[in-house]
Formats: sequence, C-alpha cells, structure tokens
Amino acid sequence: MDASGLRERLGRRGSLLVVVALAVCALAGGLWWAHVLSGTSLATGAGATQGTTAGSTATAGATATSTPTTPADASATPNPSPSAAAPDPSASTVGSPVLNPDQITVAPRDVVELPAVPLTASANFGNSVSARLARSERVDGVGKGSGQISGPSVLVTLELTNGSSAPVDLDYIVVNLFGSDGAPGQTLWGDDRTKPLSGTLAPGQTRSGDFVLRLPASHGPTVTITVSYGADTPTAVFSGDVAA
Repeated sequence: MDASGLRERLGRRGSLLVVVALAVCALAGGLWWAHVLSGTSLATGAGATQGTTAGSTATAGATATSTPTTPADASATPNPSPSAAAPDPSASTVGSPVLNPDQITVAPRDVVELPAVPLTASANFGNSVSARLARSERVDGVGKGSGQISGPSVLVTLELTNGSSAPVDLDYIVVNLFGSDGAPGQTLWGDDRTKPLSGTLAPGQTRSGDFVLRLPASHGPTVTITVSYGADTPTAVFSGDVAA
C-alpha cells in the first residue's frame, strides 16, 4: 500500500473514533441527568414525608402537653357532684319542711256517740237530722257470696229525716249491730232484704233502708244498734230487746 492510501485509511478511522467518542459522551450525559432528576424527586418526597411526620409528632406533643395526667390515688374517695348527691328528705322545695314518715303522728279520731235511746225512740244528730228504727225483728238471714254465712239475724229498717237546710249524703251510712256481750254482727249484703240507703237526702225529706245483720241469739236478747252517716257527725245509739 502506498503512502497516500495509508493516509486515507487512517483518516477514515479517526473520524469513526470521533463519532464513537461523541456518542459515548452523549450517553453518559443522559445517564447523569437522569440520575440527578431521580435524586431530586426522591429528595423532595423524603422531605415531604419527613415534614408530615414532624408535624404529626409536634401535634401529638402539643396534645400530650395540653392534657396532663395526674396519677390516681387509690386511697382517695371521689366527691360526688352537687347534682348527683341524694336529696335531703328534710328539705322542701316549696319552703316548708318535709317530714320523715317516722316523724308523722296521726292522732286517732274520737268517735262521738250520742246517749243511747230505746229501739223505738228517735235520735237527733244535733243538726236537725234525725234517725229512728222503723222496724227491728229477728229473721233467718241468707248469706250469699264470699264470707257470708246464713243464720239467725236481725232485720232493721232505718228511717232518716233531714230537717236541716243542707242535703245529706246517704252513701256513707253505716249500721252496726252488737250483742249483749259486745259481739259484732255481720251485714248480709247478699240477702235480698238488704236494701241500703244511697244518693242524697234533700232538706225536708225522709227516706228508709233495710239491713239484715247476722247475730246468733246466743249473744243475748238485748242488742245495740249504731247509726252514722258522716265522719263529722256523732253516732246515734239504740239499745233494747228484739222480739223473736
């Protein structure tokens, strides 16, 4: 090969080496920029994560600082709040004391009885209202219902007269029968002859009702019959022998 051909061949190889060198440099530069950009992204993400974590830690610290805890004392007894305390039974919300049930004393009401009169007489209650026994005789009473026992009884017809200016309530009339020994009789409400008074007795009116009261003759021939029609009025008393 002559000198001119050798120079031409070397020139082509030099150009090729230059092109290869430039390509390698370009590739290395691209890789370097890719590494730089990747590092910046990672650094930014790490910084944000660290910032968030630091903010959460700061918030938790502030919360823990604002709500300090006090060690519980096992020997201490908590005091109840005033609203949870039990009400004082001696205190009243209306200004007057509330008495304990054990401190309340109810005085028994004395039953005022009028002087006894014969079975055929009239008894005045002292207020222009009077009562009399229009009939009292011994009969065989008929017991019906629980606790009612048939047997020797006394049939009483009570007549009540209202001579006052106010009406009289007849729903609270009570008629009792006692033997000579004080044994009480039993009203036979199931006996068809028992027809008690009820309703209102107007001024100037007279009404009557019938009562069959069981009382064996063994309790003596003399009986006592009491009549009352209100808690505020005295009790009329009739006493005498009832014919057989």
